[in-house]
Amino acid sequence: MSWTHGNDRGFALAGAVFALVIVGALVTAGFFAASQESRIGYSTQYAADAFFAAERGLNELVGSKSMAFYDDSVAVDAVVEPAGFQAVNVVSDGVDSEYSVLVRGLGDRLFYVESTGRVTGGGRYGGAARRTGMVVRTLGLDFGAEQALMTYGGINFQGAAAVSGMDDDPSGWGGCPVGTDGPGVLAKDSTTIKTKNNTDLEGDPPIDQDTSMTEEDFLEYGGLDYDRLAAMADDNYQIPGGTVINNTAPSYLGGGGCNTSDGRNWGAPTDQTDACASHFPLIHANGDVTINSNARGQGILLVDGDLKLSGGFEFYGIVIVKGKLDIGSGGAEIHGAALVLSYADVGVESGFAGNPEIQFSSCAVERAVALNAVVNRAFPVGDRSWVDLTATGTLTY
Repeated sequence: MSWTHGNDRGFALAGAVFALVIVGALVTAGFFAASQESRIGYSTQYAADAFFAAERGLNELVGSKSMAFYDDSVAVDAVVEPAGFQAVNVVSDGVDSEYSVLVRGLGDRLFYVESTGRVTGGGRYGGAARRTGMVVRTLGLDFGAEQALMTYGGINFQGAAAVSGMDDDPSGWGGCPVGTDGPGVLAKDSTTIKTKNNTDLEGDPPIDQDTSMTEEDFLEYGGLDYDRLAAMADDNYQIPGGTVINNTAPSYLGGGGCNTSDGRNWGAPTDQTDACASHFPLIHANGDVTINSNARGQGILLVDGDLKLSGGFEFYGIVIVKGKLDIGSGGAEIHGAALVLSYADVGVESGFAGNPEIQFSSCAVERAVALNAVVNRAFPVGDRSWVDLTATGTLTY
């Protein structure tokens, strides 16, 4: 006996079609999910590239602009778009991006820097944008260097030593502002200043005292103190205690530029055409140091211990000595200002064994700061100076 299932005709075909639909839906869903993952990946990558571009804009401006840019060009509540920092093209991981930076004055030496990074490449996935901001402050360093020599502990002048507070521009230097004459020697107690033989003191007045003087006058400089400033010197310009320096000289890169990474390159103060004429390094000796040389140098010289100068060594800028300053025979010179916390012994018993000199120069003091790549810039404020502003929307100034 046979049974005929007439109602089952075409069931296999329908089942096959249904299976194909299910498989097609799964395949489509797989392709869609893969596409979404790809888009998410590209978006994440380009968002990161935009962030890196924005961060680079911050670093480029803060790392390259001097104090003069902020203090002279950005007034309080003014918004400045620095030339050369607008729509600057950069490449990150092979993706074309750009950054634009603006600076706003917030208050006395306080500034807000904002950078926007955008991905300009990447086709239909491009266009990502990120914004970062940073609060920075210029240092406003004030060394109190308005005299040739300032001392807290006393001075012993001998022989043909010469100290002058009459403001004088170094030979060959142009563009120096008009300065003001100051004391030749400023001490806490003028009775601690001892002269002998042919010592020549000049200034307005030659010798002056400030009984209110404290040790902080030698160690606090407005925006920084001695220890923080010393720590900022590059490793190549950190001198171990007990070092005897026999020579300093400008050195150059292969293309003729100044080699500022050479720890014995202290600039070229007497040749304004030299590639190192504008190199004023920050130099720190973490103990006693002797400079026995007929060479020259310039910048800011910090000495934790005693400093002994001999030979015909000449230094242009600011010299700060925590210990004793000993300028012996040979005609060593300081052009700028010297601050000695402990004691100064300048000259020798005989006036015929050299002519050591300390000459006040406001121009040398000013350039030691203004042309110093370490201190002549803005610094982030505190631990929370930087912030990602992307999610805050567009700010309107």
